Amino acid sequence: MSAKILRGEPIADLIKADAGRRAAEILKAGRPLRVAAVHNEKSGAVRVYMKQQRTACEAAGIPYDLHPIGEKSQAEVIELVARLAADPAVTGITIHQPMPAGFEEDRICSMVPASKDIEATQPASLGRVEMGQPGPRPVAAAAAVEI
Repeated sequence: MSAKILRGEPIADLIKADAGRRAAEILKAGRPLRVAAVHNEKSGAVRVYMKQQRTACEAAGIPYDLHPIGEKSQAEVIELVARLAADPAVTGITIHQPMPAGFEEDRICSMVPASKDIEATQPASLGRVEMGQPGPRPVAAAAAVEI
C-alpha cells in the first residue's frame, strides 16, 4: 500500500469557517461565548501558541481573555482556574503548558470542567472525542480525529 498525503489545509479552512458561523449564531442568540487562557508567558513555545490561538479565536469572532501567570504562586493559579471554571460567561478554558517549575500541572488541568475544556486536558474530554460521543469538542483532539 502506498502512502497517502494528508492535506490538512482544506479541512482546516472548513473548520474555521464553521467555527466563525457557529460563534456568530451563539453570540447573536445572546448566549455566552468566551475563551480564557491561563498563560505561562515565560515559555517561548507557549507565547507562540498563545498568539496563534488568540488569532484563531479573533478570526472566528470568539472573545479571548489572557490570564498571565507572571509571578503567581500555584495557590493563586488554582484560585484563578476555580474562578474561571465557575464563571458562566467563560465557555472555554485552556491551560497553557508547561506550567512553571514546581507547579502540579495535572492538578491544575483537572480543575477545568470537561464542558469548558478546549485542549483535552481532562480524560473525559479526550475520551468523548475518541468515542464519537456528543458534547463539547476539545479543538486539537477533534481536529486530529477529523484529519
